[in-house]
Amino acid sequence: MAKLMGLTGSDMAFNDGTVRTLKGFDNGRKSVMGEFTTSILIGWVHTEVHFLVMDIDANFNMLLGQP
Repeated sequence: MAKLMGLTGSDMAFNDGTVRTLKGFDNGRKSVMGEFTTSILIGWVHTEVHFLVMDIDANFNMLLGQP
């Protein structure tokens, strides 16, 4: 999805050189490739949303909410 949005690896890379992981629903650890923040419009409301980028098979393209 990030590629479809025109984002490159440098747009999403962590600037501090750290490696980040998330704990999945199955308690397994998944690597985070990067992150980006973008403005989205929901109805009449504009808001900034922070996304973590992962290379995994999923049933959804983006998940909104708190990590």
